[in-house]
Amino acid sequence: MFRAKAAFWILLTLLLVRFYGRYGGNSLQISFLDVGQGDAALVVLPGGKSFLLDAGIRSARTDRGREVVIPALAARGILDLEAVVLSHPDADHLGGLLAVLESLRVRAFWLPRHFLPPKRLQLKETLEVASRRGVYVFPWVVPSRFVLSSGVQWWVGLGKGESDNDHSLLVRLAYGPCSVLFTGDIGAQTERGLTDWGRSTVLKVSHHGSRFSSDSAFLKRVRPRLAVVSAGANNRYGHPHPDTLERLREVGTEILRTDFHGRVDISFDRAGRFACRSALGACGAGYCSEAKPN
Repeated sequence: MFRAKAAFWILLTLLLVRFYGRYGGNSLQISFLDVGQGDAALVVLPGGKSFLLDAGIRSARTDRGREVVIPALAARGILDLEAVVLSHPDADHLGGLLAVLESLRVRAFWLPRHFLPPKRLQLKETLEVASRRGVYVFPWVVPSRFVLSSGVQWWVGLGKGESDNDHSLLVRLAYGPCSVLFTGDIGAQTERGLTDWGRSTVLKVSHHGSRFSSDSAFLKRVRPRLAVVSAGANNRYGHPHPDTLERLREVGTEILRTDFHGRVDISFDRAGRFACRSALGACGAGYCSEAKPN
């Protein structure tokens, strides 16, 4: 009898977590996952539709998709995704997507058209799994702006430049006055060309805080309240570079680092407020616009 009751409450708890994760809340939620030296972010729209932007690395020694991303989604009751969004096919962004596609229901796979047909083996393998699982592959060819039913405005852009990093897919989400900008691994030259994207409350710092990204002119236009650097502890690239951190401080940005703060969760509510929490505790709150309501 005791075991039956325990099983009932466990099942009920799981169902409530699943229900809340998919339908609960009126906030836009962004989770920057700690995948070491790489990128992975979960976006949950008001109403519960979920998107995954990159998924960390997969190698002979580790699979961040299986080890970090899938458990983080499962803990929130997320078993399906509207889309996985690949900024570009470097292993530290792409690798973990294979496990995600194999384990969860995914409706669409967004990526820049520049990388098709695939020249890299990992991307070819990942697209083959997507095809086998019935995932709609959508290669972005032109910049687009659209609004989903949840009231979140999307800007999807395409970087341009000499390197593959500069061809990253760019994504900006706005919910009222609050916004977040994902920049993949673009460099300073590409950042300087983003003249019509405006300010953003939160910036996912380009290329893990490389010294060759986070251009001063770009940061002065965006002026983020919070900047998140996704990088591995003591990584061999020296990310984030001290010069990059100094440029962020010069525009008054609070810096959060997954190599120090761990996972970073940020939410935007209907009243135009943001709240931030990391694995170390609260990391800021306030109004997204400078003009606060009376």
